Formats: sequence, C-alpha cells, structure tokens
Amino acid sequence: AAFLALIASYIYLQIADSPIPAKRAFLMVLCIFIALILQQRINSKRVIAASMLAIIFYNPYIIFNIGFQLSFLAVFILATIYDDFKFKISSKFLRYFCEIILISIVMQIISLPFILHGIGNLALYGFIANILAIPLASFFIMPLGFLSFFLMPLNLEKHVLLLMNEGILWLEKIINFVNDIPYASLMMPHISSFGFILSILAIALILFHKSYLRYLGILLFLSSFLTLKFDKKPDLIFDKDQKFFASFD
Repeated sequence: AAFLALIASYIYLQIADSPIPAKRAFLMVLCIFIALILQQRINSKRVIAASMLAIIFYNPYIIFNIGFQLSFLAVFILATIYDDFKFKISSKFLRYFCEIILISIVMQIISLPFILHGIGNLALYGFIANILAIPLASFFIMPLGFLSFFLMPLNLEKHVLLLMNEGILWLEKIINFVNDIPYASLMMPHISSFGFILSILAIALILFHKSYLRYLGILLFLSSFLTLKFDKKPDLIFDKDQKFFASFD
C-alpha cells in the first residue's frame, strides 16, 4: 500500500507541475513511507529536515526563494505545535477550529521576519481566511478532485469537477472577503539582513529546543525587530525585470 501510495504521490507531483510545496510534501511522504516499509520510527522534524536538504542539494540557490523559506517554516511550526502542545478540548469539532486559529496566529508571528525581509506586506487577518478556507479545501474541494480521477475512465467526471469548481469559486470569495476588510493588508518596514539572520537563529532555538534555550530564542526573536531602526533605506530600487525604478529624493 505504501509503495502504491508513493507512485500515486509522484504522479500527483507531476500533475501539479512540481512547485516547491509539492516537492516538499512528496519528499516528506517518501521519507515516511520508507520508514514504514523498514518498520522504523518516524521523527517529523528529521523528515522535514531531510526533505529540505534534498531540495537544497538539488538547487542551492533555492534558499533565497521566499516560497521555499515560508513553506518549510510552516511545516516546522506545525511539527513543533503538534509535538509540544496538546489541545485539551473534548469536542473534536471545536478542537479542529481552535487548532487552525492557533497555528495560523503562531505562523503569522514567527514568519514575520521573513515577510519583513522578503515581501513587506503583512496579511493581518489570515487566520480568519484559514478558518473558512482550510475546511472547504480539505473536506470539499480536494476530495472531489480526487474522486474525479476514479470517474474519468467512466467519462463521469464532468459533474464532480463542476461541483469542485463551485468550491474553488467560494474559496476565491472567502479570500476577497477577507482582503476587503479594513486594514487587512499592511505595508511593513524592511528588516535588515542582520536582523533577519538574528531572527532565523532565534526561530531555530524556539522550534528545536525544549530547554531554557527556547526562552533565549524568544528574547533574540523580539530583539531582531529592534534592528528596524538601523536599516538604511536604498537610494535607488529596481523591479526584478528592471522596467521600473524608484529613487529616494
């Protein structure tokens, strides 16, 4: 079953055109299923780290890609939350949504240095979108897409895909609704390279240590934002295609 699931995962990776999150997910699935086949224990953070190193060895320049950085940061945060924190809520339904809210807020806080360094635009109400979008994608859109593959040989997939399309349209409506809330998106100052490196060190201490070093990590993380005052604004900036530029007067 694990071997067949690996083949199915690889086919799905190719259908998705192999974006970074899909590569990460496939490599993690590969590590987990190999561990299952060999009857070995699975350490979630080691699986994530092995997948990250495999992608870096294939293309070292990928470490500068913001999508790569945020994708792996997100799964490391997920692993830490599920390893270290237990939700003591009896209702599974309520616990599910509490987990979405907590994980979204924690991700937003920890990813802030990456946003300030690479994007500069903070989506303030991301957790609201996640409360609605994650269940819609998990329990409606993705299952319908999966079901359509089994119906394609029978030429019966049309109505399932039309229903899936309605789910995607609702997903867009959720995103647009949250984006239209006042102050949903904030332009943020740029964090210096020194502050960014300091925050990465701090995040590593927070995510990978359970001792007092985690508290040191929190202190360093907060300190990294103090470097915002010392960041020198550029005199001249270009867009990536060098078609537009701005100068500071």
